[in-house]
Amino acid sequence: MPLYAETQFVNESLSRVGCRPVASLDAPFGPQGQIPRDVFNAVKRFLLGAHQWEFTKTFGSLTRYGAGKAGWESAFVLPPARVDLPTAYYSSNSDRHPIRHFEIYQGRVHVGHSACWAEYRFVPTFEALPSFFTELMQVVLMSEWALAIREDRTLRRELRLQAFGSEQYQGQGGQFAVAMALDAHGAAQKVAPSGGEEVHILRGGSFNTLYTGLDD
Repeated sequence: MPLYAETQFVNESLSRVGCRPVASLDAPFGPQGQIPRDVFNAVKRFLLGAHQWEFTKTFGSLTRYGAGKAGWESAFVLPPARVDLPTAYYSSNSDRHPIRHFEIYQGRVHVGHSACWAEYRFVPTFEALPSFFTELMQVVLMSEWALAIREDRTLRRELRLQAFGSEQYQGQGGQFAVAMALDAHGAAQKVAPSGGEEVHILRGGSFNTLYTGLDD
């Protein structure tokens, strides 16, 4: 079951840095009263948005909402379980050339066609994530617990170094580099999008300030 799998995953990351397990992901935990599920989701969102992961890329038809706004034939609902906006829109699943003229308005894409397909990145369920990605998630979660629960800045820095490499790699060294290499070589089996939350790519600032506000 998804809830059990996520709880087990979080508890494994806690145990690996010497913290006690949690019975619920939704109850405050540790000296700062953090919600484990919030940290879990934030780490997942950040890592999915930090790279153009091949295992998240898909191509599919969009649901027609109705007539488009003035000047457009149709309006289509954007994929709900996606990472940022689609990269390209097509008038059919066999069209090799993307639609050049469209408009995004009120959560829908307006085009001059009766059908619309899109290339986009989706948010896999936790169970569908490839092992190289969950291994990276595990290390990043451990770095969060090291500071939030153990208040051990040295351990946090060591784990972040393991996850992202030294500063010269600009956040794409360490375990992150391993995951990118495996992803590029097609190590992940592509899965169809199913559920999940919309995730917008996080830009600017550091990984630290993007979702926890904690200092190194």
